Amino acid sequence: MEAEAEWYFQEPITRQPAGPWTITQMRTRWQRDQINGLTPVWRNGMPSWRPIAELPELKEALREAVEEERPPKRRRTLEEVPITHTYTSDEGQLYMAAAFCEQFGLRCPVIMAPMAGSSPVALASAVASGGGMGACGVLAMSPEQIAGWAAGFRAAGGGPLQMNTWVPDPPPARDADHEQRVRDFLGRFGPAVPSAAGDAQPQNFDLQMEAMIEAEPAAISSIMGVFPEQWVRRLQRRGIRWLAVATTVREAQAAEAAGADAIVAQGMEAGGHRGAFRAERAESELVGLFALVPAIAEAVKVPVIATGGIGDPKTAAAALVLGASAVQVGTALLRCPEAKLNEHWAEALAQRPWPEDTAATRAFSGRLGRSLRTAYVQAAEAPDAPRPAPYPVQRGLTKPMLRCSFAGPGEDAERRHLGGHGDGLGGPGGAAGARPPGQGGCGGHLEWGEGDP
Repeated sequence: MEAEAEWYFQEPITRQPAGPWTITQMRTRWQRDQINGLTPVWRNGMPSWRPIAELPELKEALREAVEEERPPKRRRTLEEVPITHTYTSDEGQLYMAAAFCEQFGLRCPVIMAPMAGSSPVALASAVASGGGMGACGVLAMSPEQIAGWAAGFRAAGGGPLQMNTWVPDPPPARDADHEQRVRDFLGRFGPAVPSAAGDAQPQNFDLQMEAMIEAEPAAISSIMGVFPEQWVRRLQRRGIRWLAVATTVREAQAAEAAGADAIVAQGMEAGGHRGAFRAERAESELVGLFALVPAIAEAVKVPVIATGGIGDPKTAAAALVLGASAVQVGTALLRCPEAKLNEHWAEALAQRPWPEDTAATRAFSGRLGRSLRTAYVQAAEAPDAPRPAPYPVQRGLTKPMLRCSFAGPGEDAERRHLGGHGDGLGGPGGAAGARPPGQGGCGGHLEWGEGDP
């Protein structure tokens, strides 16, 4: 190593170059956790910025300094640090995020939300190749479809991946007369709904779990409750991390006690379905993300992943400062070309950039979820509208409406456009409007440059 000041590194939040520094100066920053193995560095003669971890000579020099100069309690390299939640000093605000990235092989602490029906291989692969964690929501998928999706993801390049399904609800009480009123109401927005539509059942949970475990993702996440003990043991034996969605502090504590490796703190801003353990309490326990994250972070020892309304670097940075180790992004990725979203749904997202243009509703599945305030959602909120049937009956009843052909923007706007508060943070045009230099899809958003992620 040469002694003169020749090394530059990128500041973790601003991404601006800092330097030049000597090795001695960099050792000081290493000891203070201001830089780590993920920090991009550059010096004259290098074709591009590279993480310290990819430069063995530099990495070893910095590690030697750590061994020689740090007190005994600090003599661990980043790879040896377990993922646990602890607040850090001002000099190491992003240490938890760096440790999380090291454990999962990420270059940035960004996870794609596992959106059932909106998790194409192309989108998950783009997120993974961009340095984050891809995802697949398998709720509506058969075991064979899960295996096929996983094979396609590996063929596209693979990378860090989470898969997700719902913890089943108990069988609901049925009311034939009420279901008839719901069918009549839904007929205003699509074809006539047959009486048998409400009998549709979700995919078999146990078979889905088997298929996901065989796919060997880095993590499998739960929503609507905690995994049964036998599945927790299976995940542990296979070395697959369990990420548990929680919407309250009590849910987070219950998930940690059941063996969850990390808590996905879902704020009320999140698009799609709300992960409340008890469906009947979903509306009464709506908590905003930036109140939820620090509360959960104080209450559990495992890492916290923030989700709900994360749509740009500012909200992501705020979540990390409040105690999150990573962020999970859903709505802000939907308009990326890799999402292959229906053009009218994408246009609806583009035209409704403000948080008040979404609504929490049970109108689609019987479970509470956040959607754009479409004509259908507004009609379902009217005083004379029948209350939605319970899950999964309502989900079966709405399928004919959701599956019918979309003739045009006006007709399509009346149907389902799930979305959260995060898409409009960048103003009109939304998150997918940004394209960093040299990047053409959602993978570029993970570079955290001038555009929104």
